[in-house]
Amino acid sequence: MESDIVFIFRFAVGCESEDSQIELLLKEVSGKDLCDLIATGREKLASVPSGGGSPAAEAKKEEKKEEKEESDDDMGFSLFE
Repeated sequence: MESDIVFIFRFAVGCESEDSQIELLLKEVSGKDLCDLIATGREKLASVPSGGGSPAAEAKKEEKKEEKEESDDDMGFSLFE
């Protein structure tokens, strides 16, 4: 079974690591519930910043950009005057 897990890490996931690292990982998770491990991992990943702004912040940026474009149109003169 361990060789199957090594195969999954190396070829299916594309993870490059030494056998000792994979053995250490397997030792650490041995006897633990897989669903609990996944839930804990998801909680930890949720707290990591994703690099992008929040949707509200993105909407504000877009709104400011639109306002700026509109204000550029009125330069105090008209082409038809």
